[in-house]
Order: sequence, then structure tokens, then C-alpha cells
Amino acid sequence: MKHHRFASLALAMALVSGTAAPAQAGSPKIRAINFVPHTLVPGQGGRASVVNFALASTRGLPVDPCRGELHFYDEFGTAFGEAQLFELAPGASTSLPAVQFVGGAPVHQLRAQVLLPAVQLPVDPCRAIGVQFELYDTATQETLLVSQPALVVP
Repeated sequence: MKHHRFASLALAMALVSGTAAPAQAGSPKIRAINFVPHTLVPGQGGRASVVNFALASTRGLPVDPCRGELHFYDEFGTAFGEAQLFELAPGASTSLPAVQFVGGAPVHQLRAQVLLPAVQLPVDPCRAIGVQFELYDTATQETLLVSQPALVVP
């Protein structure tokens, strides 16, 4: 299961590094990794796993940690919980449990978004980030669904 999960993260990382287009003049200098919305029912939670696949040094230069933010939104675009900040050294990973749905309306649409800083030179610390979103059962912690990013926007 772990091997499959990291293979999925490697695919997500390829999406992040391979599909980011250059920022246009006047646009914000932030890269956004967006996930499609998923239905969240009582007894389910959402979390994101982030991996920094970068090497500790590139071309003899040390690589700084990648710093970013994880946001969750409901079906109306309203923030679902607080934004979570992360800092990942090269080779590090983290799982960010963001929300657990235990009551209220019977169904929510939950969408995850990861924000990364603009490309930094000479070595971009966020150039090799892999991200995946999971829905899980809050009672058993069993993963119910794994999702890759829908769109990467510089």
C-alpha cells in the first residue's frame, strides 16, 4: 500500500513540475495545486499528503525547505477549517489532516488547494513537490479515496 501511495505521489509531483506554465505579467506569483471537489459525508475526513522529492543540494547549492499552505473549501467556496502551513526539507513528507465531518448537513463537497510560492532561483525549493488528497473513514482511519491534482496554476 505504501509503495502505491508513493507512486501516486510521484505522479502528482510530475504534474506539479511538468504542467506549470510561466506566470503572466500582473498575475500573482503563487503556484496553486487544485483538486476537484469530493463528496464528504458524516464519519469521513479529508487530508493531504505532501512530499518534497528534492535532493538536499543541486549543482552544489543547498536547497531550502519548501514552504506552502493547504486550504480546504466547501461547495460554496467558503473556507472549511483553517489554512495549514507546512515546511518540508528535501526528502521530507507530511500528512495534513484538515477536516473531519461529524454532523450538520448530510453531504458536503470538499475541495483541497495547496499554495506554493513563486519559482525561486537559482534553486526552487518547491520544484519537486508531490501532493495527493485522501478521503478517509474517521473511525478506522482507512483511506476511502485517493485523488491527484486537477490543475496546477502558476
